[in-house]
Amino acid sequence: MRAFKFTIGGKLYNVEIDDPSGSVLVVVVNGKGYTVCREDLVTAPPTEKVAVPVTMPEPEARPEATTGLEEIRAPMPGKILAVAVDPGDLVRYGDALCTLEAMKMESVIRAPLNGTVREVRVQPGDNVQHNDVLLVIAGLRPREPEGLAG
Repeated sequence: MRAFKFTIGGKLYNVEIDDPSGSVLVVVVNGKGYTVCREDLVTAPPTEKVAVPVTMPEPEARPEATTGLEEIRAPMPGKILAVAVDPGDLVRYGDALCTLEAMKMESVIRAPLNGTVREVRVQPGDNVQHNDVLLVIAGLRPREPEGLAG
């Protein structure tokens, strides 16, 4: 993710953007995740730069998407420092789920899809091993294009 700092109306915003070149962006503003559509059709005077974030509508169940339970697993062994969600919470792609400390480095575990938290299997202070299930999310994930699924 690329990090930016924006001042809008006198207020500072810390912004992280996964891939700034895309037309649909995953943006984290002051720790909260958003999916936005880049609006290239905005007309403005040449000396003025305008950014118009547009919140994308929630995905609907479509034939090209699959629903189900997604287990969020520990990417490495470590200690859970914080859990940011509870069962029943709605999460969006990129939202912080929990914080894992490994080798004195903190890693924020983020939602890989939009959905609802079904289970939280860890709490602050828990030690976890690589691939342990941390949370379970019921959500919507795009179907893999044919020929790419492993």
